[in-house]
Amino acid sequence: MPQRLRPLAITVDEPSAGSYRWRIVERRVKPDGDTEEWTELQAAPKRFKTYSKAMAAGLLQLQSLIADLDEGPRDETTGDEAPGNEAPGDAEDGAESSGDKTGPSGRFFGFGSA
Repeated sequence: MPQRLRPLAITVDEPSAGSYRWRIVERRVKPDGDTEEWTELQAAPKRFKTYSKAMAAGLLQLQSLIADLDEGPRDETTGDEAPGNEAPGDAEDGAESSGDKTGPSGRFFGFGSA
C-alpha cells in the first residue's frame, strides 16, 4: 500500500523590510484529533534580499528532502489509497509538466536558480 503524501508547504516571511526567509511547514493533526496546525520543519539559516530568491532557495531545500519528485514527499505510515484507485480525473494522462524536472541534485525548481 502506498505511503500517504505529506502535506508540506513553503512559505516566505519578511521579518523586516527587504529581508526574506523561507520556511518549510507541515500540516499535522493535534493530539485532540479534531484540529490541525502547521508545524515548522525547517527555516532558512540566512536572510535573502528578494522574495523570489528566498522562495527559490526554499523550494530547492524542499526538493532535497524528496527522494522521488514524481511521487512527492511520502509519510512513513501507510495511506488508504492503493495504486489504481485514483479519484476520477486523477489518472495520469501522459502530459508532461512544462516545469524543469531537474532531480534532487539539480539547481532549479519552480522559481529557477537560487
